[in-house]
Amino acid sequence: DFLEEALELLNYLTYYGPSPIPASLWRLFPRLYQAVCGHSTALLPLPVTCQDGWAPDFMVNLLPPLENFIIRGPPEAFMSGTWSEVGVPYPEMIFGIVKKVVHMCGIGSEKDGACAVKLCSAIYTSVPAPAADAWLPRYFDELWHRLHTAESAVLRRCIFSALASMLWYNAQ
Repeated sequence: DFLEEALELLNYLTYYGPSPIPASLWRLFPRLYQAVCGHSTALLPLPVTCQDGWAPDFMVNLLPPLENFIIRGPPEAFMSGTWSEVGVPYPEMIFGIVKKVVHMCGIGSEKDGACAVKLCSAIYTSVPAPAADAWLPRYFDELWHRLHTAESAVLRRCIFSALASMLWYNAQ
């Protein structure tokens, strides 16, 4: 019931707080992943109804704190970070969020999809090259396939912007 307010508070803490982001805030990053993608753990078991995530339609609210983790983390901390409880790297978690949200069906979901695509852009505009090179094919494939079925101009523009960021990234 208070997810929007909690995400707004987390946005303030990650934006106006110290950089690098303190470990106490990094502990919340996997919880954001769980909200979108699920993944029950021993420390935070999810009810059956939430096993596949329960907030992918809150991407508009999730975007600001997730971007702050990527950009102000600093980017090196984000790229090397791992959810220790299950051994999933933070970049894999962001890719999982992007993949899930960008492929949600319906015109109403495209605003959330556009926000997910902005996470991809955040990686390729803030992470120093060549740290994110290995992720280029995976993101490119997801976005290229989604572009053909995008119904809204907002989602198409975000995909084109992300693809441009990816093409410019480490352009040598």
